[in-house]
Amino acid sequence: MSWLDGEVKTAAVKAVLVSFDFSSKRNAYFSWRCGQLENLGKAIREQFDHLQSTGHPKWQEVDLEQQVGIWQRDTCSSPDAVAIPEPVAIDEPAAAPKSSDADVLMKAIENILTTDSR
Repeated sequence: MSWLDGEVKTAAVKAVLVSFDFSSKRNAYFSWRCGQLENLGKAIREQFDHLQSTGHPKWQEVDLEQQVGIWQRDTCSSPDAVAIPEPVAIDEPAAAPKSSDADVLMKAIENILTTDSR
């Protein structure tokens, strides 16, 4: 016996790792951050079997080749990423992305969560 009278439509949300797009490497800071994403991607790919067999059960659901809607795959962390050297010393440190640029995704999520859809 079920406590529901009928079927209930549900939606599943997959976890994705999202990053700012540093692939333009337009300055030393972007090149450095792109290199960090390259290192992260390489570490995940190299330890993927281990993560799936001994890590959190969610690792068993991860598909590194799956496309996520219209989002483009990050070129910094892709398997074909070209090694990015450490940035050279510069007189002026490169400015980090403006918080308004970096927070666009979070603002969009907050808007979705706080907008009354009724």
